[in-house]
Amino acid sequence: MRYQGRQYVEEIGPGETKFQVYDLDITRRACDFIRNREPTMTEKPWVLFASMMCPHFPIFAPQRIYNMYPYDSLPDFKPADEELFMSHPWCQGFNDCFIHERYIKDDEYRKKILAS
Repeated sequence: MRYQGRQYVEEIGPGETKFQVYDLDITRRACDFIRNREPTMTEKPWVLFASMMCPHFPIFAPQRIYNMYPYDSLPDFKPADEELFMSHPWCQGFNDCFIHERYIKDDEYRKKILAS
């Protein structure tokens, strides 16, 4: 089991993480690359792949983003179909390993996670 799952569920809300800083840096670098790219002699298509970390535990969002999702404007949660979810061995193993759900207190707390 991954017992650190508890801390990841408890550390949520407005704030900043190293993953957000990383994502912003990668985004700036990708934009700079595109802006400063030298023209080529071919018309060949190309792609720029920029890998982001967010969303990723811990679940934090910058305050300005967090404020965009007041709890009372968020939809109610639809309960998972536990029988369907647990009917496949892989899903059962995943659920037994990642135990975040055990530490979510109630639907209000789920809304805090969703807003983050």
